[in-house]
Amino acid sequence: MDGAAQAAELGIGDFVEFTAKFKPSQISSLLDIVTPELAETITRRTIHQKKIAEYTGGNAQKESRFKLELEGEKETWGAIARAATKAVRADFRSDATREYYGSVGSPGDQVTAITICDSEHFVVQDADRILDGTFTVLGKVTSERAEDLPILERNKILDRLNPKVVDEAASQLNGFVRESASKKVPAFGDEDRSESSIEGTGADMSDEVPFDLTLDSRIRGYCIKVIPIAIFI
Repeated sequence: MDGAAQAAELGIGDFVEFTAKFKPSQISSLLDIVTPELAETITRRTIHQKKIAEYTGGNAQKESRFKLELEGEKETWGAIARAATKAVRADFRSDATREYYGSVGSPGDQVTAITICDSEHFVVQDADRILDGTFTVLGKVTSERAEDLPILERNKILDRLNPKVVDEAASQLNGFVRESASKKVPAFGDEDRSESSIEGTGADMSDEVPFDLTLDSRIRGYCIKVIPIAIFI
């Protein structure tokens, strides 16, 4: 197999051989960073920033009520984010199997070979050795060629979500991540909470973001799933 056209001719159970440079599953890599604790912290911080930006001030009683409501909302959504991330990680971050993406073919005739490996079958203990260069795979096809496969398709918990809903959620998340990287939202207690102070005067924080937390909702283009028999140079 050297491209999407040949991939279209393959059926389930066919033997296939291809050469590719691999990258890890994007969502699995992200989940290495986004632990349940981090997801809870990000959620709490997001709510804090949003509510503080909307707060218009008031007397002591109003401010006290605002603080209580803010803390309650952060506690609720933080707990939900923590539980949801824990459930997703339990499925996506399985120690039994690893998923790698190999791009095969030239632009215009490219297919992503989703290579699903059993961890116990690696000769060496480093299951990420496949990411260190270009390898040839001999395997068996487990799915026919598909286009723009939803990234949550393999997850037992989330595969029932409408892909269009996931597309929209990922778009909003990515927009928030990029927006947060270039804004400075004032902390609670700052006197100047005008729109201009929030939007226009914050320092550019794009160089201070330690991780790229954006996420693609689909595996773009054509793809095919393969279970390898042998991976070699």
